This record gives sequence, C-alpha cells and structure tokens, in this order.
Amino acid sequence: MSYEKAVFPGSFDPITIGHLDIVKRGIKIFDEIIIAIGDNTDKNICSQKKKE
Repeated sequence: MSYEKAVFPGSFDPITIGHLDIVKRGIKIFDEIIIAIGDNTDKNICSQKKKE
C-alpha cells in the first residue's frame, strides 16, 4: 500500500470556504496534505485590509 501525499499551494489571502472545502475533501482521499502558503505580491490586498 502506498502513502498518498498532496500539496495545496496558494496565497489564501483571504482564506475562503472553498479553500477549506478542498482541504476537507482532500483529507478523505490523501494520507497527508501539505498546505503551502505563499506570498503573491502581484495580488491585490484582501478586502479586510481595504476596510482598515
């Protein structure tokens, strides 16, 4: 039996219900999920930061 590993990369800025749904579904499929958070300087600032 093989060990199944997945990598889920993204800036997650902001994290959404869709992101969480992908992780929840992935937990049922893979033995391990690595969530790789990156910094995307080309992306607009998140709506929360805009409100401030």
